[in-house]
Amino acid sequence: GLQEMLGQKKSRVSGILNLDIFRASTGATEHFGTFKNTVVNEGETALRDCFIATSCTDVQNFKYHGIGTSSAAIAETDGGCTTELTTQYNPDSTRATGTQTNNGANVYRTVGTNTVDGAATIEEFCLMATASGAGTMWTRILTGTIVLASGDGLQTTYDLTIE
Repeated sequence: GLQEMLGQKKSRVSGILNLDIFRASTGATEHFGTFKNTVVNEGETALRDCFIATSCTDVQNFKYHGIGTSSAAIAETDGGCTTELTTQYNPDSTRATGTQTNNGANVYRTVGTNTVDGAATIEEFCLMATASGAGTMWTRILTGTIVLASGDGLQTTYDLTIE
């Protein structure tokens, strides 16, 4: 296209998710991934507003890792996991708080581990700006079927590349 002819690079923002299950019963670790993300309208609007607002609290807080049981198709209008865990979270109704780092010059990384105290079949991940309840969502990702037993931990590593 014209951009390439002029020597310009096409910009993009894209994310990926990797999952690691820590099995309480055996001590084994199982890896799943890599899953591509869909940045939803709420996340796009929060990023846009950072350029014109005096604070960017939603963007700074996109570190809360939600997991849920719905395999419903992703829609741009999603505002959270479709069927997020509640009492299976330990503590109840509280998303894991991810550690925030950079994973290279142009990659934002957040890593969180949700431990469950009840069996759950995970089908979705959502990156939120709040530790619990409603809040702004950056992305929702379908994970396929991930079966967790009580005591298992699900570590979610989300990498956002900006280039």
